[in-house]
Formats: sequence, structure tokens, C-alpha cells
Amino acid sequence: NNVKDPNLKYVGTDIAVIGPPSKEKFLRINFQSSRGTVSLGLKRDNLYVVAYLAMDNTNVNRAYYFKSEITSAELTALFPEATTANQKALEYTEDYQSIEKNA
Repeated sequence: NNVKDPNLKYVGTDIAVIGPPSKEKFLRINFQSSRGTVSLGLKRDNLYVVAYLAMDNTNVNRAYYFKSEITSAELTALFPEATTANQKALEYTEDYQSIEKNA
């Protein structure tokens, strides 16, 4: 939505102009299927996954996150449907070797 801002014009022409960058630190992407939705939280500056949100077997939204990349307050802003009680820091780091070892 931020790529072409109709209010921005380049020297009176109709050339598309990119709007200013978002001040938000994280981006949320929702993946929907017939079985439910999984949401990823990505850092905007490098698109690394910092958290994800999914509904568990008891229909409770739970957020899992890399504590070195996002704070609990930022996680609450990104995934408001997961209360602080339903947030869990992952026990490993965000690098690929650590993720593979714990998969």
C-alpha cells in the first residue's frame, strides 16, 4: 500500500512516487488455510522472522518469539490477540544452526 501514494507527485507529473518508509519496526504476515491461520512477525529492516502466532489445540492464541529480537511489549503490539500470559520465549536463538538443531 505504501508503494504508490496518490498524494505524492514528482514535479507536477503523474510519475509514481514511493511514500515515506514506515516507522513500524515489525511486519505481520498472516497465512490462512482451511485449518486456521498462522501469523509471522518479521523485522522490517531485514525480513528475519522474530515471532509467530498460532492457535493451540484448546483454541488459545499463543505467540512464540526470539527474546533477543523482540520485547514482550512489542510482541503484544504485533499480536494483540496473544496476552502476555500466552507469550513464550523460544529457548534457542534466531540463527539457522540453532533453529535446525532444535527443529
